[in-house]
Amino acid sequence: MKGFVRILEAVIASFVILISLSYFITAPSGYDYWDETLLRIQAQDALASLYKSGSLENYIINNDIDGINNTLTAMLPGTADFSVEIKGMPGTIIYIGCNCSDAELANLENMLGKTGGEIRLTYNGRQIEIRVSKSSIDNIDPRTNIYFMFDYTDLNPYKDKMNGFLQAGGTLFMLADLDESKVEDGILDETFGLEWTDITASTSGKFYNYGDVEKRSHWIRNYFLGLSGNESEIEFDNGRGVVNDDRTVIIDDTYQVSKVKINELNCGRTVWFAGYDGSGDMNDLLKALILWSADNGYRMDPGYKTAMIDKLKNSDIPYTEASYLLPNYEVRLRVWGIFY
Repeated sequence: MKGFVRILEAVIASFVILISLSYFITAPSGYDYWDETLLRIQAQDALASLYKSGSLENYIINNDIDGINNTLTAMLPGTADFSVEIKGMPGTIIYIGCNCSDAELANLENMLGKTGGEIRLTYNGRQIEIRVSKSSIDNIDPRTNIYFMFDYTDLNPYKDKMNGFLQAGGTLFMLADLDESKVEDGILDETFGLEWTDITASTSGKFYNYGDVEKRSHWIRNYFLGLSGNESEIEFDNGRGVVNDDRTVIIDDTYQVSKVKINELNCGRTVWFAGYDGSGDMNDLLKALILWSADNGYRMDPGYKTAMIDKLKNSDIPYTEASYLLPNYEVRLRVWGIFY
């Protein structure tokens, strides 16, 4: 009998302990990540199916926003919404503001291949229009993707305007040979990320580390090859004095200094281009840099989704992403539950 009582006491004590623990320890609650995993699988399957059918590339080349959205709507759950982003392919129109004279504006248009009153490039079968106009740096059109400067421009008096343009996702593009005083002006060194060296470059340059997909030079070279088909070295005028690092696009073949260098900030980008001589390869390199500069995440979303997606970025609504890497660009599909 005593043994039974002891067992009963032990059971009661265990029960009391469990109840006490449940008071102090609460099971976690919140979002069920099994739903997110399932959405990711469905999104990845949708992209793979579109690619294998050939539809994915057709939608992107033809900028068929309605087509890709209607198809994905039919393939994904009715309780989900989504956004389609293309990396490695700019939008169908690129706006360039130019801090230049009328003669320099005409020169830039010729460099970009203006014919019949317009500038059109074909990249991977897609037609891209470039619209260039004169613009002062203190009054940049809000549509502007790239702000272009011939020769050295002291940007210090316009620092607030410049930072606002970069924060909106724009690119500052300077085509200029430089000296030490210009590089160390507080903008080209800090914002453009340039560092001076006294080494004088030769006339031969090549793409730097283009086999590494983590380097931007790899993607810019893809644009260059898509425009020119040329895999050889690029001839430059002598350009002096900028240190080479992982942001270098074109490196001097002999002295290992930069001839073209980019920088990526939290939002915007910068490009510095030295020693331009107007040759065919240089024009194609300029166009490739323009395409890369405007490739800041092109979304193939209907207009009504813009406000919704901007709100999503600043909220705690959980979402998942799937991606599909094609030879020259990447498709990213962001999916979230609309009833969360």
